[in-house]
Amino acid sequence: MLTKTTLDPVQVRHEAEELACQRWGDNWTARPVARKLVESWVAHRTQVPDVEVAAAVSRRSYLLQVVPQQERSVAASLQESGFDAYVPREPKRVRVGHHYQIVMKPMLSGYVFPIFDEARDRWQMIGDIRGVWRLFMWNERPVPIPEQAIQHLHDEEAHLIAHGKRIRKAPIPVKFGPGAWVQLTDMPWTGFIGQVHDWLVYKSRIRVAVDLFGRQSLIELSVNQVRAV
Repeated sequence: MLTKTTLDPVQVRHEAEELACQRWGDNWTARPVARKLVESWVAHRTQVPDVEVAAAVSRRSYLLQVVPQQERSVAASLQESGFDAYVPREPKRVRVGHHYQIVMKPMLSGYVFPIFDEARDRWQMIGDIRGVWRLFMWNERPVPIPEQAIQHLHDEEAHLIAHGKRIRKAPIPVKFGPGAWVQLTDMPWTGFIGQVHDWLVYKSRIRVAVDLFGRQSLIELSVNQVRAV
């Protein structure tokens, strides 16, 4: 007999409020930004469709390359078309007039993770959505992203909301200079070989040119996500 799967909204809200308390202290409820982040986190984590387990197992996450800064609009269009979509986000401090505000920005610029059943859903229509560049494919079929990679993004998202920043950036070793060949060691790119294109010194990150399924793509990474070859 098939059962149904849901998330407990009460438990999710409790976890979100604990994270907010760690980030802003006991008076976090006095901060509009903190309250907004909590509500957004609860809505995101409880947005799990009440479907049969058999159907849920066949729904996978895929990688969609989109026009930078259009991640949210593409995700909204996907949802309007009947697909679920995941856009990892992180809090960033931006200047608005004479003040600074904390806003949620996409964690991976230019990428959205659509969620669908390849056998049952009309995923071919995704390429017609405005702002979409391409769905990553292999042999004319979409390539699913490992669930552990998606879970890692969820965990990183929770960490950023709790602490407001990533792990302190380390200087870029000389061995990862432009032109160096490296192997990617972090999911979902594990095993790919690429060449360092340039340094993003202000971010302490590098951009690596990788041949992904017949096309050259630039991927932004930290030096902890690659090794010299």
